[in-house]
Amino acid sequence: MIATRDEMTAKGIPLQAARTKPTVVTITDRNYVLPVYILLGSLRYHRVICHIDVLGVDLTEAQVRLLEQFPETKVHRADPSNPGNAATRKAEAILLGSTRESDFITLLDGDSIATGDISDRLNPPQPGILSRRKSTAEDTAVYRSRYASGEEPGGVPRAVLDRWREDVGERETPAITNTVIGGNLTIHRDYLGFVRKWQDQMTKVLPRYDTRIAYDFDSEAYHQMDESVLNSLLAFAYDAPPIREYLFNQDVNAYVAHLGPGKPRFWNLWRLEKIRYHKQVRRILKWARDSGYDLPELPWTLRSRNTPAVYVSALGHYSLRKTKQAAERARYGLAPRRMGQSLSSWRSGATSLKREPSEKRKIIPTADTT
Repeated sequence: MIATRDEMTAKGIPLQAARTKPTVVTITDRNYVLPVYILLGSLRYHRVICHIDVLGVDLTEAQVRLLEQFPETKVHRADPSNPGNAATRKAEAILLGSTRESDFITLLDGDSIATGDISDRLNPPQPGILSRRKSTAEDTAVYRSRYASGEEPGGVPRAVLDRWREDVGERETPAITNTVIGGNLTIHRDYLGFVRKWQDQMTKVLPRYDTRIAYDFDSEAYHQMDESVLNSLLAFAYDAPPIREYLFNQDVNAYVAHLGPGKPRFWNLWRLEKIRYHKQVRRILKWARDSGYDLPELPWTLRSRNTPAVYVSALGHYSLRKTKQAAERARYGLAPRRMGQSLSSWRSGATSLKREPSEKRKIIPTADTT
């Protein structure tokens, strides 16, 4: 069970070191301004103490003004000569924070929100990199189609490790067993040289064109693109930072919730497993409007009058998806999967119309923080 902030304080767990004001960075292109606006709004709504730098890819002047309304927020225009997917520019975004006098720089995915005051988490007690480690089961699922015949599933496949070792050209033995998440991470400024290496390595091994999505499924070793390259360096680079305990899922009342990845996006249609955050997002937008901030144009999924339809459509999408999956499994003679866990997510989300978020869940699902 995840401890609350008061419980952690009572146990003597450090919440914030006396360091400089941290910096949060994120990335957006023209199509991602709405979720990034909500992310920035969540940080200011919860009074998170931080600078904010946004790497803006081909933004209009109006979009820049919209984001820079929030205090201590600066949009930096990205190099237009870089044709790569925005996800491959995470290191570039982190390096924006090097211009601030911050000990720690945190990269947040644009489709995430802070569910409470995460100020304490932005200044960890030890330098290094803080990113959530995947379990062996998660890595097995990610690489399920990439294990060699006869290779025992679990962790990174041998062929992928061999390619990483060759491309990095430093360590012979991997320094990690399981991979880490490539977003919602924090790094100390002492390791900005490693961040530059991450940027250079992405330029070296990833496609030099926009893949449209943050994956390259044709690549055997780098199909997760930026995340694959990060893990290749954590595995084989001599100057890789120590991986510290991930902090953004430690406090049930103040954590970073990832409303992606995957489709449909919440601004198009809410998925059942994320519906519990619908009320929080609407609360952030209402606060922004009431505080005098200009709002972006809101889609139907974020308009209060459509709330019943949002919940019904989430359940309908879930049912349709499960029906298709059941048909596929029947086609190949596989046993049907149980539906209880996801339906409990629906009940939790639907009940959130009447309850505050801090009351409804005492455990943060892994899928909500990745």
